[in-house]
Amino acid sequence: SKTLQAHTLMQLADFLGDIPWSEAGKPNEFPKPKADDSAEVYAAAIAILAEAKAHFAITTGIGTGTDLFYDGDQDKWIKLINTIQMRADLTVKNYAAVVAATNVIESTDDDFQFAYGTNVLTPDTRHPDYSADYTNSGASIYQSNWLIKTMVGPMGDDSETTDPRR
Repeated sequence: SKTLQAHTLMQLADFLGDIPWSEAGKPNEFPKPKADDSAEVYAAAIAILAEAKAHFAITTGIGTGTDLFYDGDQDKWIKLINTIQMRADLTVKNYAAVVAATNVIESTDDDFQFAYGTNVLTPDTRHPDYSADYTNSGASIYQSNWLIKTMVGPMGDDSETTDPRR
């Protein structure tokens, strides 16, 4: 969970910049949490990533069947952590660490992705949105982000350049 938390924090900082972190998750104390500087969020995420790596150094507690990404293979988790750390080092311009990075994801065998099944009937193991959208009657909730952005127009508003299909 710490690996996922650190990765998510880094992605939020990358895509949004300054985000609520230090006051987030405490609604009674901070009903309107302030946004923390993205560099501080990155530093917190890197510390959380180090905690995650320390947890994976312990050989007990990782079980197949409960790990939906790597099926209990802690070596793959450590490769993921090292890869996320390398990406963080690249973002904060620690190029020496990027060059020196080892034991990182280098093949699709170690990719970090959730593998939904392809079974259609009893049980349907496909992603719920895929199951709902790809039916004989056509799609329902799927909307391509690229298409929506294209239809909104270059100004991001309802200007005259907006695609009429919107």
